[in-house]
Amino acid sequence: MLTLERPLVATINHLLARQPALRERLRAYAGKVARIDLGLARLNMAVAADGFLETGDAEPVVTIAVQPANVPLILSDMERAFSYVTISGDADFARAIFELAQ
Repeated sequence: MLTLERPLVATINHLLARQPALRERLRAYAGKVARIDLGLARLNMAVAADGFLETGDAEPVVTIAVQPANVPLILSDMERAFSYVTISGDADFARAIFELAQ
């Protein structure tokens, strides 16, 4: 399986550097790991104490599964993104991740 953690986490952190309010929101989830599963690719990320992300190899507390065919739908309508994914685990953490994506 293709893993994309390092380059995507670095890109997200670059954007988070300019978003202190969002980092503060993420700090509530410090130490937790989320997995975005696209089938052939996945992203495991952990929230650090400072609200930035890091690669995470612990068991995720939330998994957001996305069918590759739904990615364009999600990107075109982030307000309805939840309707295009399957979430297992911590739904509040998943919502915070969707805020990050927006």
